[in-house]
Amino acid sequence: MPVATTDSALEARLRERADELSSRELTEFAHSLGLYPPGYGEDFDPPLVLTWPPGEDFDSEGLLVWDLRSDED
Repeated sequence: MPVATTDSALEARLRERADELSSRELTEFAHSLGLYPPGYGEDFDPPLVLTWPPGEDFDSEGLLVWDLRSDED
């Protein structure tokens, strides 16, 4: 699920940190900026990851998404 924000400055701050933080650290950073996934709660806090759709060049920006896959996927 893509990170839902229309604030380009917030998204830019996340992207700046995406290469230097783990997924969990990036998630905590997003929370500190007031960004949470839909359904967020004590039992639901998926990590934030940077991903690329199939066929997209890895030199492109990619997408910031909440990783909703189960650990077995």
